[in-house]
Amino acid sequence: MTVRPYEDRDEADVVGVWYRSGRAVYTFLPEWQTLTAKRAAEIFRQAIRSECSIWVAVSDDRVVGFLAMKGSYIDRMYVDPLYWRQGCGTRLIAFAKSLSPDASELCTHQQNHGARHRLGITDVVKPNSRARCLNSKPTPEEDAHMRFHIVVIVLFTSAITQAQDRPTYRQIAVEHKGTWSGTVGVGCGWAGAPLAGIVQFADVAIEGMVLNARTYATPDDRDIFTEYQIATRQVIFQRIVQTAAKPGPHPPTIFKARGGTVIFDGYPFTLSGNERTQLKVGDHLLLFGRYDRVDGKWLFGDRDVFHISENAVVNWLPTFAEYPERLEPRMAISVFAQRIRDLVR
Repeated sequence: MTVRPYEDRDEADVVGVWYRSGRAVYTFLPEWQTLTAKRAAEIFRQAIRSECSIWVAVSDDRVVGFLAMKGSYIDRMYVDPLYWRQGCGTRLIAFAKSLSPDASELCTHQQNHGARHRLGITDVVKPNSRARCLNSKPTPEEDAHMRFHIVVIVLFTSAITQAQDRPTYRQIAVEHKGTWSGTVGVGCGWAGAPLAGIVQFADVAIEGMVLNARTYATPDDRDIFTEYQIATRQVIFQRIVQTAAKPGPHPPTIFKARGGTVIFDGYPFTLSGNERTQLKVGDHLLLFGRYDRVDGKWLFGDRDVFHISENAVVNWLPTFAEYPERLEPRMAISVFAQRIRDLVR
């Protein structure tokens, strides 16, 4: 993952990150939940791009997060929900401090427990005591500050050190004797045409059947995944070519999603994911995934799953007048696959 200065060509990607992340985090704010993608783009141009210096986090040529600063003040920092808890936010905070040692504060809502837990909290203040959190062009976050307390997160120490110091899932499970759990963030809202957006962010799309599943914790006990072996029937598209380690038939394709239950020293810890990522053995699916270079598996989220019933893809995507994709509720596999291939070209 690299961080580079914002360029004009990044606008759609950055607005998409801001819009998806904001709606996923601020479920308690009606301003966010009623915000449209078009209005989000207008606010970005008026209140963020025009007033801040912006840097973007890029992974595999894809914008996955951004940092907006006013001088030494961290005005905004957002990460695409699909890339939460993968170090992007920590990387952006560390980058901010490398630009200015005085970059020691940012604001978030009191209800944003995830950010508070990961970054550390020193004070909770009312909005009128931090005037710089507001400006003359209120955004969804700022407009809501009139009713919700915000949190000032002070980053006097290295963000990387803080990330390492937070308790692991193993420590949480043992300390609380299996009574605590966590939740995976899920996508919320659409920054453009739904299917086109899914295709844009995917590295592969396949049709296949679930053979088996297993849940495991990462070696550092800081994340939990459930992986699925998929018997591939067809590869619809694949942007990253993998080479077989030895000759012979290709092994089943392995997809993984964040979430599941792991037993740590006799105590369970559950990282709850979206129901759409909880696949069952025998499920016939069309799956999108992003390539994880660390383990060579395909990472998927709640929006990447399309079930197949009676040789037809069950289309669950919403329809928007401004983004006419002309998708039927049920579509023949071949028709749906061709729609996907057309979007890749």
